[in-house]
Amino acid sequence: LVGAVSERDGKTKWKVTTAGGNTVSIAEKQVRLVVEPTPTKGVTPASLERAAEECSAAVDELWEMVVDEGELPLAELSELLLGGAGAEQSFATYRLLSSSIYFRLGKSASACSSSFTARQADEVSQLRAQAEAAAAAELQVEELKSRIAAASKPGAPPLDLSSESEAVRGEFAALARLGCRVGAESETGETDRIATALLQKLGRKVT
Repeated sequence: LVGAVSERDGKTKWKVTTAGGNTVSIAEKQVRLVVEPTPTKGVTPASLERAAEECSAAVDELWEMVVDEGELPLAELSELLLGGAGAEQSFATYRLLSSSIYFRLGKSASACSSSFTARQADEVSQLRAQAEAAAAAELQVEELKSRIAAASKPGAPPLDLSSESEAVRGEFAALARLGCRVGAESETGETDRIATALLQKLGRKVT
């Protein structure tokens, strides 16, 4: 949620106007970043969102520059990354760094004084490997969904489980065993967990 703080709402909350013009009340502890716009620059919640969406700066190059520098303030990182530390630049930098594998929030970071620390190379490599594995797994699920959808069409041949991976065959075997027990006493265990996980992965209801 990106918005403009208008006034306090009790002792622990703020009233915030969103990009859509709605006013919501949020707890002070939920605020992650505060940037102070220059009134003459026309900075709005919508312009902050747009700046972040349009920004495509090379975070990996920034990481290489500061990997051994320890904790650095957001303003300095924004200067290095985008050539300035205005409200929109700072917000875009915050979005990029907080969603990247290269940086973590600094230990002393606060909503009004944000900072980041570059992760070490071995940690970045580990996170990159995890992200690549997750993306590959998601792609495999989408491809399996497509094959199931094709097999579900009238007149189409059934899904050929023999051509699927051993893991997928095991998941469907667990699902078949679970189906045989519908309406009867069901013992929980690894088989049920695998079958339930397959249904959730495919976006089907677990009954």
